[in-house]
Amino acid sequence: LPGDRQADSLIARYSFASDDSPSFSTDGRTIAFVRRYTEGINSLCMIDADGSNFRVLIRDAQAGEIAWSPDSSQIYYASGNVWVANADGSSSRVLADLPRYVSWVALSPDGSTIAFSEQEPGGTSSAIWTMDADGSNVRRVTDASSGNWSSVTWSPDGSRLLIVDDQGSAIFIDPGGTSLGRLTPPEAWSVSGAIAWSAQAA
Repeated sequence: LPGDRQADSLIARYSFASDDSPSFSTDGRTIAFVRRYTEGINSLCMIDADGSNFRVLIRDAQAGEIAWSPDSSQIYYASGNVWVANADGSSSRVLADLPRYVSWVALSPDGSTIAFSEQEPGGTSSAIWTMDADGSNVRRVTDASSGNWSSVTWSPDGSRLLIVDDQGSAIFIDPGGTSLGRLTPPEAWSVSGAIAWSAQAA
């Protein structure tokens, strides 16, 4: 749209943009998302929930999924490693320099713990890890033989994680990795991508 081209000069340069991975701030006022122009070129952007005030926060973010801090003052995003930045895009930095490629990140509701998915060398399998919000205490929570886990979301009370693999399976685990049961979709359905929780989820 003309308004997009005026607000973001890279659209004119690449003649294409695709927006994905939207994430509401915890106060519900802002949506962070990733704008992709071509392979390997993207930006981390925000827009107010009413559609106004579009802005580009970080160029060449190579961002994947985005998570907000509980007070909406910071964002966490996956870009090979786990990154954190102020909500205006300033002070962007690597929170943890991890040895494998991070493709998904989710912050616990109380802001204390980050769960993330990382790819093993060669990209043939993925595992779920957690770490403290300051980047310390990194620990793996899924066994190597348990599945190729690609996405993770927290329950609203922070007591459970719901993880999804590349075969369409999903299970509940506690933050320590103990299995709490399988999510059973309707017959002939499979799960693709992360699963959202309702705010009232038990």
